[in-house]
Amino acid sequence: MGRVTQKYQVSLELLLPYCYEALANDFSDCHLFFEAPENVWIHSVPRLIFILEGKQTGHFYRDGKMEEIELSAPCCIFCSAKGHLSTYPQSYPCRALSFSFIPNYIRAMHIDYIEGVVPPTDRDIYFHSSKQLEAGGRKLIEAIETLHHDGRLEVCKHLLKPLMEVAVKNLQAFAPSEIPNTINLGNEIVAYLREHREQSISRKQLSKVFRVSQGYISRVIRTCLGKTFEEIQQELRLEHAATLLLNTRLSVNEISERCGYNYANYFIRRFVKKYGMTPLVFRNKQRAANKEK
Repeated sequence: MGRVTQKYQVSLELLLPYCYEALANDFSDCHLFFEAPENVWIHSVPRLIFILEGKQTGHFYRDGKMEEIELSAPCCIFCSAKGHLSTYPQSYPCRALSFSFIPNYIRAMHIDYIEGVVPPTDRDIYFHSSKQLEAGGRKLIEAIETLHHDGRLEVCKHLLKPLMEVAVKNLQAFAPSEIPNTINLGNEIVAYLREHREQSISRKQLSKVFRVSQGYISRVIRTCLGKTFEEIQQELRLEHAATLLLNTRLSVNEISERCGYNYANYFIRRFVKKYGMTPLVFRNKQRAANKEK
């Protein structure tokens, strides 16, 4: 999510007709994306997208490889927080409606692509709610993730329309909010932490790099990602550790040290808490699963 310029319109009244246009469709053409490379996933939040008119070419990851897909209107798309999907219009005109479920608010937008013009323009409409998606909507997202893990993709697809219905209902119920000016800084901070994930970076160091207070660093991360500085740092380290376990022959002690942990036993406890198994069991299980493919 990059910084958004002030060319667009901010209006729930103008946005709602496009929401109703999407809901009027039968959601029979649905696509779900759950996978992303390590250097991408933490930038993302769950997204629900509906292509209302035209076509888009999408790039996504499956089994660790980039693939391409043609997405034609009308179609519904769900991209999980750890999934990756990048799109660009294949033909014009092309209109798309999207909901981004950010930890503290909902970001909804209607983008109207025309040839040779990069959004946002004064035809595009944005709206940010003052609250996050309500509990029922969050449970729908959790159910979609769980069902995907269990291989029940067709059942997942049946939950997309109820999820959009909840999102539209929430937009109408919640007061509007100013578009946060912290999103870009939040992404820059996470990118810096990822680049230095093999080092123990403190908030004090970050405050000097970005020339803001340590407290502001914490608030930006909490606003953008709904987590603490320590939680984000742990997730980056453990995701990196998982990648090293699968793609290198480094020992657990070497990976622990390389990911910024001073004590291997502490690293193992954190890893077990996240993945439900020790690093060695994780390595053996994943490699065995890859051989079966």
